Amino acid sequence: MGFQCDCYQITEAAQNRDYFGFPEHEREVRKGRNACYSGVRTFWSGTLDSPRTDPMKSLAAPLGALLLAALLAGCSHAPSPSKAASSVEAAAARREQAMQQARAAAQAAASDRQELAGIPLPSKTVYTAIHTRQSWNNPFLIVSKSTVNLSMLYPPMGPPAPGDSVLRLTAARRRVLDLRLADLSEALTALPPEAWPYGRVIAVEEDPNAPPSDGPAVRRNVEATMQTLSDLGVVVYEWQPTR
Repeated sequence: MGFQCDCYQITEAAQNRDYFGFPEHEREVRKGRNACYSGVRTFWSGTLDSPRTDPMKSLAAPLGALLLAALLAGCSHAPSPSKAASSVEAAAARREQAMQQARAAAQAAASDRQELAGIPLPSKTVYTAIHTRQSWNNPFLIVSKSTVNLSMLYPPMGPPAPGDSVLRLTAARRRVLDLRLADLSEALTALPPEAWPYGRVIAVEEDPNAPPSDGPAVRRNVEATMQTLSDLGVVVYEWQPTR
């Protein structure tokens, strides 16, 4: 005669209970517990109903008791409805924060694009006629694996002093900044209109001093830089190392 574990017996009515009256997180917890208890009952009944003629089967009862304790411990560690609700709320808060950050980034990009819209569009015949770095007067970017190097030429502050050469004056007006890509938009919008003599175009070059092993990472950063400039409405002029 089989042994019946009345403590954990689950009726057909309990197994087919309508869970839709509960919140989703509590419904899942209840289903998990009932499935766990059902497995315990099935295992316990099968263990104690088996014949005892085989000596190995005499170990079935103590082994069954140990496994029963382990299964019940697993059932007892099922997440409570309050913890499940907290997890759902935390996930919703993270999604809302991510959406807010995305909206803020989109608004900032639109604002930066609007500021740069005051710079006229470039004439391709003008900037493609320049073949040396020393002759390039618009902003210039050198892109490395993780940063961008922005070189810009500020307008002269006053009339040249006697004896000053053109190269010396140009060097005094040039500024160079190492930036994160995330800060590039803010740096470009801070430039005065006089820093864009060719119009809204910027030269972009891959870091010529980068080791070959950094090549793929540099190229990915170049592509990301070009996308940022395109979003700002800035024309990209890919500078070739031979220039």
